[in-house]
Amino acid sequence: MMNRLTKSLLRIWISTSSVGAFAIGWSALAHSPKPSPLQVPAGSVSTPAELPALDPVPSLEDLLQGPAASHSAQPSLVFSMPMLRTRGS
Repeated sequence: MMNRLTKSLLRIWISTSSVGAFAIGWSALAHSPKPSPLQVPAGSVSTPAELPALDPVPSLEDLLQGPAASHSAQPSLVFSMPMLRTRGS
């Protein structure tokens, strides 16, 4: 069983080493090399390529009035999970 002095010394040692590790990590990150800023030459910027034309998005009414056969073509997945039975505790 630890006596009172050993507990106090252990707590002081853990606290000191934690603060020291934090300070060393902070210092290492503060003095690490910074990434260079992004510099793009003005002549190398190109215009974006032409995008293909997309079909218009159907409205909500078109979706609701659409054929019902398309909905039945989708397979339905049924997962059956066993019931968990507990008896009070």
